[in-house]
Amino acid sequence: MGEKKALELLQESGFHEVFDMNGPEGKPNFPFADISAVRSGVRYLIGVKTRNKYTSTGGINPCYNYHKKTMNVADIAALYKATPAWLVIPVIPELNQFSAYFGTLDQVNEGKERYSIPTTQAAFPFYECLADGIQDGTLISEFSNGGFAAHMRKNGLS
Repeated sequence: MGEKKALELLQESGFHEVFDMNGPEGKPNFPFADISAVRSGVRYLIGVKTRNKYTSTGGINPCYNYHKKTMNVADIAALYKATPAWLVIPVIPELNQFSAYFGTLDQVNEGKERYSIPTTQAAFPFYECLADGIQDGTLISEFSNGGFAAHMRKNGLS
């Protein structure tokens, strides 16, 4: 679901030459990147991470893993003359709802290499929002980890 939705969102956000790196013409399980796309003359290799917005205990999922520590993302991106980037898609399956945020790895590295993308409410304003609270009938409750219900109970909202 995430990669398909990401392809659409990137095109709607002014990216072109949007290519599914894992698709039939790509390489299955391409390292770290799912999509290649160009905007404003810059090519990006984009890792797409779709996760439940809430952890199973009801808290906000604080970060989404981006790549393994043994992987040199910068070197892989350099082979394609690209900038390593990411697109995170927090979902609330019970509400059939998702949001999407785009950024580059440099944005989150903070002087040292990070292996995850911060996904807290405090982090989101620093990213480019491609979608916010969008309804999507393909998100069904079976995708849930129970986190939204736990969040509601935890906050006395259920």
